[in-house]
Parts: sequence; structure tokens; C-alpha cells
Amino acid sequence: MSNMKNFAQNKYNDIYKSIIAYQTSYIPVCGLRNPNLDKCIINSVITVTEKLQHGIPELDLPPADPLNIGTFVLTDLPNFKAVGSDVKLKGLSNYHINFFHLDVEKQRTDINITFDELSLNSVFNVTARILFPIEETGNVLLTARNANAHIVLTYVVTKRGDKRYHYYSSMSIKLIVTDFDVEFHGHSFDKTLQEAIEQTIQHNKKELLDASIGNLEKATSKKCLEIINNLTKHFTYDEMLPDREICCCCCCC
Repeated sequence: MSNMKNFAQNKYNDIYKSIIAYQTSYIPVCGLRNPNLDKCIINSVITVTEKLQHGIPELDLPPADPLNIGTFVLTDLPNFKAVGSDVKLKGLSNYHINFFHLDVEKQRTDINITFDELSLNSVFNVTARILFPIEETGNVLLTARNANAHIVLTYVVTKRGDKRYHYYSSMSIKLIVTDFDVEFHGHSFDKTLQEAIEQTIQHNKKELLDASIGNLEKATSKKCLEIINNLTKHFTYDEMLPDREICCCCCCC
């Protein structure tokens, strides 16, 4: 009976892997011995960006643009605190890769990327102090143009049976933003109070950005790490990065 159960389980696994392989044939594969490995991976990422933008259900990948961050503390300053739920970050699919390098020995990837425009536009509960304390729910819109990000990913290779798998253990993002706007529209503010809080935001715009950028880096890293690991868990390490010279169809080797 146990032999029959193992046989059935193995057949199920084979069928499942065949279905996944068929459904994900649009993901170009790059071989580790490809002399232009970094370029190959860049082109592979560009190829699947649209798929990632809308989500890939068969790989447990939700839509990546907008990226659902969930509950998010934008700022926690003494005179301005903003906490949102169901927060979404838009613009991750419009980017330019300036630098990419995979170091297989160190199991580390370094990426420098520029996003055309990133924006947060969600309902936040805002606590502010102008002449007197204010607590209000409203829409916070933060827009950053030509935002630059330096990303470092590290991964770990593990063995299960006779197969190798890998998962990403850490991801750090360092954002550099110089061109940005911040707006807040309270749901029940009168015109005078709305203008007063807008002036406060504009006068402290740089301070608000500095306070929120670290929180945004951490929240985005955590969510992107989840998405990447949801992808890699479906494939062996040798399926993702086979030890041979293979080029994705969209790159010149």
C-alpha cells in the first residue's frame, strides 16, 4: 500500500511539475556558463515584467504593480504621524536597470535601478500638530519622480533529497529621491484647516520624506522578498540557473 501511495505521489508531483513548466515557459532561463549571464538575466527580467505586473496565479504571485504593502507607517514624527492600511505602491513596473551583477560564489545580487515614477495614494489616519492637535482620516499622496534604488539580494542554496533549491534570505533597498511631492486631503477638513495643514506639509516636506523613506525601504523589501521566494519555491536551483551555457531567447550571447 505504501509503495502505491509513493507511486501516486510521485506521479502527481511529475504532473504538477509538467503543468508548471508548460505554464511558465514564458520565463527565459539563463545558464551559469553564459559569458553574458548578467545581460541574459536582465533581459529575462524585462521579459516577465508584464506578467509580474498582473500577477502569476500558478506561481502564487500576486500583482506586483501596484504592490500591496498592507498596513504601513509612513511617518512617526512628533508633529506629524501617518498610518495607513491597505497601502499600495504604484510604478514598480516602469524602470530602467542601470547595473546588475550576480555573484554566484557569494550568492549575492547587486542591482541599481531607476523608476520613472513611484507613488503612494491611500487612506491614512493622520495625527498632526499645527496650533492645536489634529487627528483626521484622509488621502496621502506621495509621488517620487526618477527615484533611484540600490538593491542587494542574498540567497541560500539548500538540498532536499538529491535536488538543490534556493531561497532569498535578505533584501535591502536604498532609495534616493530628490524630486517628489507630498499632499494630504482630509475627509472632513474645512478650507482653512486644509490650507493650514498643506502649508505645514510643504514647509516640512524634506523632513517628512527623510522620515518616511526608511519605512518605505523596509516595507518594500519585505514584500518583494515574499514575492521572489514564492517564485523560487516552484523550481530547483538547477532549473532556475542550470550549470551550462544557455541563453534566453531574447538576449544576444
